[in-house]
Amino acid sequence: AGFGRTGTLSLQEALNEIGVGPCYHMVEAFKNKGHFDLWSEVAKEPEKADFSTIFADYQSTVDFPGCSFYKEIFQQYPDAKVVLSTRDFDSWYQSALNTIYAANRVVWGPAKLILPSKGHNMVNATVWDKFFKDGSFLDKDFVRKKYLEHYEEVKATIPE
Repeated sequence: AGFGRTGTLSLQEALNEIGVGPCYHMVEAFKNKGHFDLWSEVAKEPEKADFSTIFADYQSTVDFPGCSFYKEIFQQYPDAKVVLSTRDFDSWYQSALNTIYAANRVVWGPAKLILPSKGHNMVNATVWDKFFKDGSFLDKDFVRKKYLEHYEEVKATIPE
């Protein structure tokens, strides 16, 4: 249920290694282009989402976009174990700002080949609009509030 840039790629590899994979990560959405539309639909009506299609070939999920809908996923998979990967906010913010935020803002040149418009729309719907639409990601205090709210919400929502 942790945000991207909190060690989720390493966590994905670890989960695959210990036998609870394949594990879904944002990179999987880019490998499975049909998933762009599926996740965009989830973002429109999360309460109606059927994750069985997205996760048909997966046993676990980390990172965005899954963490954006951890409550809905947990409702469909109530026996699932939930891992909340974390990172110091300042370190996370700088990393996210320099990587996923920067990549999403570049819509010209080679980035267009890496981030097709459906992928760009899906990332906006499941990351930026989901958590940060009420303000700018460049407003660090606003982002800190949203980041901490997400982590507190997960802790309050998922039983230990």
